[in-house]
Amino acid sequence: MVGQEKILKQLFSYNLDILPRTLLLIGESGCGKNTLIKEMSNHYNLNIVDITDNIDNDLINDIYLNSIPNIYVINLDFINEKQQNVILKFIEEPLKNSFLMLKSSLETHLLDTIKNRCQIFRFDNYSAQELIQFIPEKHIQNQSLITEIYRTPGKILKANLDLIIPLYELCCKIVDRISNANLSNTLTIADKLNYKDEYDKFDINDFITTMLLIIKDRYINNNYNPVYYQMMLITNDLNNKLRFDKLNRQNLIKIYLIDIWRLFRD
Repeated sequence: MVGQEKILKQLFSYNLDILPRTLLLIGESGCGKNTLIKEMSNHYNLNIVDITDNIDNDLINDIYLNSIPNIYVINLDFINEKQQNVILKFIEEPLKNSFLMLKSSLETHLLDTIKNRCQIFRFDNYSAQELIQFIPEKHIQNQSLITEIYRTPGKILKANLDLIIPLYELCCKIVDRISNANLSNTLTIADKLNYKDEYDKFDINDFITTMLLIIKDRYINNNYNPVYYQMMLITNDLNNKLRFDKLNRQNLIKIYLIDIWRLFRD
């Protein structure tokens, strides 16, 4: 695991008897949380059981009765507040021979009662130099842009890097020309994004990250024009909605495009 040697060294310094029973791994998507759990599984010779999709009191009671030692994994990004309260039993009454590993990409989404009862390991941010190691040779000429948009190795490895320049050009066009566009043409941008498994379309999260990158640049280079600041706020709001809401993602994008189009008409 490039760039996370400090966490690895600490976690591998324990023997099984003193390894903390409940760990909370916090880091951006693609930072290596899953890789770390696999490394620990191999190091301590424990099976991994992901219970994210089955959290309820009955399951927890069954786990307490299971004599086989395991690492139980829960992705907190995909559970609600009610389910977070259910797993508090795990934390307040640690398992005798198994371990609970919680992972999250956003700390503000977590209940304080969970954070206060876990041993927390926060993944360090990756430097551009560390990220470059994961960029294929054919895309190395775009390394500066890639490391600005994709801030973790996992994101680089999953991304369709053939679309990086077209995505950047599209976002520049939106930010720089939306003031002259009509609404119907603006809304066609929503059709260019991937809502399912359309690998030839732009990933929504990559789109938002690139938009924020360009908007921030225009904001600074246009003497902190308040229109770009408002655009930044609207884009951040969209990012938060897409993270937690179960609303139609395409509709959210269309509403977003209407909102930034209106900024130049108020």
